[in-house]
Amino acid sequence: MHGCYCGYYGSETDSQRCTCSPGRIAHYRSRISGPMLDRIDLQLEVPRPKEWYQEQASISSAEMKKQVLEAQTVQEERYRELPLSWNSELSGSLLRKFCKMEPGAYKLLQQTVEVLGLSMRSYDRILKLSRTIADLSSAEQIGVEHMAEAIQYRKLDVKI
Repeated sequence: MHGCYCGYYGSETDSQRCTCSPGRIAHYRSRISGPMLDRIDLQLEVPRPKEWYQEQASISSAEMKKQVLEAQTVQEERYRELPLSWNSELSGSLLRKFCKMEPGAYKLLQQTVEVLGLSMRSYDRILKLSRTIADLSSAEQIGVEHMAEAIQYRKLDVKI
């Protein structure tokens, strides 16, 4: 969805600036209910590029595929004795058992929940996502960096 009514929220070009007030943006975003947003794991703002073609030093598709397959293998091994295969399927006590956090990661998540007033469903989504990010990094525990990245993927939880 667009970030606002005019469609230019977050645009950085002079010719395409958002003309919406903060209240109008908040009203536009409120059209999606909180319970619906809770069910969306990744909520990102994708800005318009300043230039349409840029050489970027980013990870190649082949390297990303390799990392994803490695993370899938880790998850399949972790859950081999259970009737599930992926972090996204975790709930309740299994979520708490397999999503062990470093103290700093736990503190960051708690502060985020309090400041943003997140629901327990959002809390669980962030926890599952941070577990997956940790798996991509081959980390046993969820660290602060994994938690911070997962929280960043919840853009629509942030009030305008």
